Amino acid sequence: MIVNDATRDSYRRSLISYGYRSSPEEILISLEWLERQGYIVRKPVGLKITLEGYNALDDYGRSEQTNSGKVFLVCQFKTVNNEVFQRRFKSTESRTNYPIFRISDHEFAGKIDDEILLQLRGACAVVVDLATANFNVGFEAGYAHALGKPVIYTSQSVVLKPAAIPFDVRVQNIICQSDDESFINRLSNRIKLVANRPSPLLP
Repeated sequence: MIVNDATRDSYRRSLISYGYRSSPEEILISLEWLERQGYIVRKPVGLKITLEGYNALDDYGRSEQTNSGKVFLVCQFKTVNNEVFQRRFKSTESRTNYPIFRISDHEFAGKIDDEILLQLRGACAVVVDLATANFNVGFEAGYAHALGKPVIYTSQSVVLKPAAIPFDVRVQNIICQSDDESFINRLSNRIKLVANRPSPLLP
């Protein structure tokens, strides 16, 4: 490649664009700092992120998650219909000061799967309502746990059949009170207890 003033100028503009810095010199200072921290190493061509660098990125991503101050409810729509949602879940808001919502209550553009993951990342707590027939909310529950979000398990079934729930979920303290007042009271107390608190399982 022929290096001339035009090429150098293009390179400088690229560095400024990629690094969100006012000059290439600032980017070089940042790269030197990353190298001293052990986050990157110089290669004959380019740079390589180290294991420590990837770990730092992961920690940064967790700390920078947007917290909406809302509780996200993951459920089967046929199990938690609008009437059940308003009566048993929405009623917790006046007791906790934490709004609770389902993906169906939220306007968005794009794929529903992407939006669910986005809302899980932003929630201050996640409520997972279990259906006895299957565990189709399992992916969302696992993703919330991986993010370090506090997860609360509920069920609209008074009697949970162990065989219908995966083994590693049976050990959870599941809220499944039959009467509305007991259910609302327990869920409200649980939300106030865990909201905005990271999972104790995270390192």
